[in-house]
Amino acid sequence: MQLFRNGTKGKMHKLMLGLALLLSACSSPGNGGAVNSSPPQSTQQTTEASAAANAQQAKQQQWPRTYVDATGKEVVIAKQPQRVAVTHFGMMEYFFALETPPIASTLAERMLGSFETLKPYAKTATVKDIGEVTTPNLELMTELEPDLIVAFSGTHNDVYEDLSHISTVAMINNTEERTWAETLREYAKLICKEQLAEDYITKLEALMAEAGEKLAAKKDKTVTFLRASGDGSTFYVLDDNDVSYAFDEKSGLGLKPPGQYKLEGDVVSLEGITVLDPDYIFLVDYLDNMDTTLAELNKSKVWQSLKAVKANHVYPLDVSISTKGPLAVEYTTKELLRVLAE
Repeated sequence: MQLFRNGTKGKMHKLMLGLALLLSACSSPGNGGAVNSSPPQSTQQTTEASAAANAQQAKQQQWPRTYVDATGKEVVIAKQPQRVAVTHFGMMEYFFALETPPIASTLAERMLGSFETLKPYAKTATVKDIGEVTTPNLELMTELEPDLIVAFSGTHNDVYEDLSHISTVAMINNTEERTWAETLREYAKLICKEQLAEDYITKLEALMAEAGEKLAAKKDKTVTFLRASGDGSTFYVLDDNDVSYAFDEKSGLGLKPPGQYKLEGDVVSLEGITVLDPDYIFLVDYLDNMDTTLAELNKSKVWQSLKAVKANHVYPLDVSISTKGPLAVEYTTKELLRVLAE
């Protein structure tokens, strides 16, 4: 029994000594040997830190990425672009929607100052004007040092080599039929903003669905979108092209067109519009020019004979809807909802 007690006492002594050494090792070397009393990190903090680290690692693994452009070329993008230059003003709204304002665009000054869809961004983003669409200012682009240049296949084939000497160039197909959502996804691939694109698409599709429901009361009324040509006596009918989503029953607003005209460079006379004779007309032009355009049209007896004109159902729409981009679709949807849901 005594041997048992002595053995137990010896073991307890060794255990206490080991515990003391352990506490000493955990003490801060500069606090006089005191035990560090800082509370341990919570499970939530640990989880959040781990999630943040995983997200950062996943983001890093996105680069470099290879994008197969419209010409079939494999474009290697080394890191997430921060300085994007676009060679067509119509591209600007896609990058604004993706929260990546371009540093430069052709016709930037004019479009940012006149397009209703872009005016809000003109107050917060600095976009250098690099000249005309087909002949961008290469010297200025070089000075701006973009890390990615986005160009249109076909439109910019002649300047591709020059652009490629400035920075990485991705050519986008400008002729292939894509919806605004599909096109937004394509731009998102270039800058690793795929999730942001999906969020934007979900939000805009929800707005369009809501608008479609509210506009259902007008489903028996015909609507057309007209853009006067240069001389004001003929029109482009935009229904089949620029605003086709307004008439799509499944994914659009479900409006009823008065007829079918393909926008292929041909124009329709004022007499041709009387054949359509819609219930509602949306007149598309630069808003600054709208009063002049309407004043000229109102001089015409043919124009005055139209059903929509007699009912005072002619409404202005900014020409920026012709880009068919996400900002244009959102603007058009809100304007139609404001006017037709009254």
